[in-house]
Amino acid sequence: MKHLITLILFLSFFSCSSPQKEKSNKKIELIQLSPEKERKLYFSEIVDSISIIVLETSNRSLLTDISKIDYDDGYLFILNSQDKLVYSFDNNGIFKSVIANKGNAPGEILYPQCFALDRVNKEIWLTNNNSFYRYNYTGKYLGNKPYSLSFSDFCIEKSGNIYFYTNKTNNSHIGDGFLTGDITMLSPQGKKKTWFKSKAALQNEPNKSYMSFFTRIPFSEQKDGKITCHYAFSDTIYSIHKDYIVPSYVIDFGENKSKIDLDQISGPDVKEYIQTHPKTVWYTREVIETPNILRFSYNFGFESYADVYYNKNNGHILEGKPINDLLEGYIKILGNKGDTIIGCISAMDVQLNDKLFSFISQKEQNELKKITPDSNPILIKFTLKDF
Repeated sequence: MKHLITLILFLSFFSCSSPQKEKSNKKIELIQLSPEKERKLYFSEIVDSISIIVLETSNRSLLTDISKIDYDDGYLFILNSQDKLVYSFDNNGIFKSVIANKGNAPGEILYPQCFALDRVNKEIWLTNNNSFYRYNYTGKYLGNKPYSLSFSDFCIEKSGNIYFYTNKTNNSHIGDGFLTGDITMLSPQGKKKTWFKSKAALQNEPNKSYMSFFTRIPFSEQKDGKITCHYAFSDTIYSIHKDYIVPSYVIDFGENKSKIDLDQISGPDVKEYIQTHPKTVWYTREVIETPNILRFSYNFGFESYADVYYNKNNGHILEGKPINDLLEGYIKILGNKGDTIIGCISAMDVQLNDKLFSFISQKEQNELKKITPDSNPILIKFTLKDF
């Protein structure tokens, strides 16, 4: 039965998604969940190893919260949630530089919002109103590339294609269909392509932005260069390679799934529906794929949420509301490096205890004892036990 459902989903996708022309030989995996609001997932019971990175705190490197993290060549690149600037640290948490300063001088930036790495050319691209500002990893300004788009996040695929997560906030390109879908692509030659179009966006007034839900981690880059991608309200997780997108996983919430397609109605209507159906399980989000694990979250109405870890090797699932019984506080998942998952926690929320000390080194314990509530967020890197 499982293989039959998978085949049906596979054929349905390629018959209904007109932008998709290229097919993948990879079988689409069906992940069947059993959401229960009371089920708990204790951090101490699922992790195999933990390492802590205490980010250097100074007047030059002060972070309020971390919106995004990426890494390459021994650098950690961190997007500060307040000023939207990118701060670089080494792998030990030592501050290196701010990639760009705010201002009007050449190489300075006025309206930063998000960033992505071009690993092929060892560049970091920052958005600045209607241009990408390009820098090398030490912050040297390399020039800019104009664009005219509205998006929440982007990534640079190794072929040079830029993929945007637009989450249907406006339809200023309604004439050519650009930006009326969730994922759009711009090639180095200027070719445009869009996926997952929305009737709600097409019906809105042109050049206007509207309330929209979005996922905080739309892209997760893999070791082979392919990029796992996901958008709000989709129960399908996709893989990007060069200039095509193929489905990889389908999430089955069973009877708990929303009875209407939330992706095809406006943001205010989604909010009203969820408020009037508080038991609905919805919004697969924060998708991260490692070589062995697929990790994501979902919501129970607006009241609660659960995390899911799917073992790609044996199909086993860990599912439940995360309970951080090692450091206390909320661990904000940011990404991964291989099978190591990376998150952060506010310094003011960290609570030290013997259970935590059994997982980390004496050096890490000493560093944690020095932090204050005003210190930078603490990075947490962890691997999971076999399950």
